[in-house]
Amino acid sequence: MSTNDKAVKLAKMKTNAIIISAVKDYRKALRRQRKKPGNRTVAAEVREIERFFHSEWYGMLTDVDCDFLIRKCKEECAYDGKRVSKTSVQARP
Repeated sequence: MSTNDKAVKLAKMKTNAIIISAVKDYRKALRRQRKKPGNRTVAAEVREIERFFHSEWYGMLTDVDCDFLIRKCKEECAYDGKRVSKTSVQARP
């Protein structure tokens, strides 16, 4: 494997880690919001993560449609924290 291939692979791994971390944080925030619907701090966290999903930076990191991702996370969190399906997140090649 060439140095360039290693660099590309490392970049993809970092990109995937960023998206996966944001999805995990979003799911946690949605669950907290469901438990405490009037909590402004939690609502602000949900909005902040949604802004990231709609950002230009997110669009540069992945081809996964942000609205699809948000909808799937909300569906998963609507079932008492039980996942309906795993969302596959892939970085741009």
